[in-house]
Parts: sequence; C-alpha cells; structure tokens
Amino acid sequence: MTAGLEELAQFFDEHEWRTVNVLVDMILPADSRSGSATAAGVPAFMDFMMTDVPDRQTAMRGGLRWIDTQCLDRFGATFVECDEAQAPAVLRPRSVGIGEAQHRVADHRGEIGGAVQDGSGRADQRDPVHREVECVADLDGTSMPYNGARFYARAKRAQVSLVREWARRTGGSAVTFVSMHPGWARTPGLSASLPGFEQVMGPILRTPEEGIDTITWLATAPPEELEPGRLYLDRRPRPFDRFPWTRMSAAQRRALWDEVVRRTGGADPAPA
Repeated sequence: MTAGLEELAQFFDEHEWRTVNVLVDMILPADSRSGSATAAGVPAFMDFMMTDVPDRQTAMRGGLRWIDTQCLDRFGATFVECDEAQAPAVLRPRSVGIGEAQHRVADHRGEIGGAVQDGSGRADQRDPVHREVECVADLDGTSMPYNGARFYARAKRAQVSLVREWARRTGGSAVTFVSMHPGWARTPGLSASLPGFEQVMGPILRTPEEGIDTITWLATAPPEELEPGRLYLDRRPRPFDRFPWTRMSAAQRRALWDEVVRRTGGADPAPA
C-alpha cells in the first residue's frame, strides 16, 4: 500500500512516487519478521533526503528515468506498468545495458580513487555523492562545501570503521568492540536539527526507550553471543554499507586509525 503523493512527496512527481514505492518494496519486501519498505516509510525518507541533500537529485531522477527507459525498450511499458516477471528482470545484473553500466561506473570510481591518491586536483570536479569515502584523505572536509547531513554521515561512518579496526587489533582479548544504530528515535536533538525529517517520519519514529534497547542489550549480553566489530540494530548484526561508494576498504580503515592516532599526539593504543 502506498501513501498518497499529496500527503508526503515534496521532490518526487506523481509518476516517480509510484515508481519509488514499487521499487523499494521489490528490493525490501515484507517477510515473516519485518514489514515492507513502504510500511517502514522508506519512500518518504527518500523524498526528504532529496530535499535535504539537493546534490543527489540529478542522480535519483536520472536513475528512475533510466529504469523506465529500459522497461520501455524491452517491454513497451514503464516500470510501474510492467508485470511481476518483467519488472524484476530489468533490475537483474544480466539485463541489457546494466553490465556495461557497471563497468563504466567501476572505471569512473577507479579514476576517482586515483585523483584522491595522486593529488592530481581532479577531486573537486566529482559528484559529491562519490566523495563520501574520502573521510581518510580529507578528515576536515575542506574539499567540498559544508553539508550537515553529509558530514554527519561521514562522522558516523568513521566511527563504525574505527570500531572495526579496534576489533581487528584486539582480537582474542577480554574486551569486545561492536557498534550499534538505535534506529530513528524522536529526541530533542532530532527535533532541533531535522524538523522536516521529524514531520515526515513522525509516525514511525521510535521512542528514546526503544532507541536504547540494543545498546542496553549489548552491554549485558555474554561476549560469546556477540560478533566483534559488527554493527548492531535491533539486537542483530546488520550490513556496514548500503552503497558501494560509501564503503571503506581495510586499507582505508587502517589509514583512518593511523591518522587519528597522529592527530591525538599520543602512542598507538593498539599497534597492529
């Protein structure tokens, strides 16, 4: 069941809204443990992010149009008009054009990595979305205009990466290092910093008590029940990355650790 455009969407037009609702439920359908993506308010969250981080709008709108173009070329119908067999076929990696697109994206990102490493000066010309993995090369964020949501995400990604590095360096010790996500909880900080997000997502925001459930459980769980270095949400390990361009490699995590140690001016607390 999809929410009405007039109730929620500020960025998506009517056709895009329908497309997003179908698409997210195809990616994350309801199962025996959880509800669907639309039930969790994912389309509304995506719409909010498009208005809060405008530099992602072109990629989002272009991607939705690309999906429709592929559907029209193959089946003579838009994505939302395709049947249950046709729509998933367009999203599979073996679909026409996707493999080639993936190679192009990989080549592009390889070029991006080179710009970061060789100091060629090309970094400032890149899409801001693709600059998010640069928290190691640019911890102070001087290579891009300030954006609160993006810098917040970069800081959280760095924290999770450092926890993974702690776990790697202290493996076998009496201390277990894990990180956790409380979920989106209604707190004074959220109300003050993201009032638009709170308004859109209000019906599904957690209470502060629900937000601290996982961290309380982690603090009291027997060590043998935990997986060192993992990211927990709702008492379960979750994926570290949702998008390839936000993923930090093992080498980047080690570099981040070394840079943090250097900036503190102290001795390495857990030499590799």
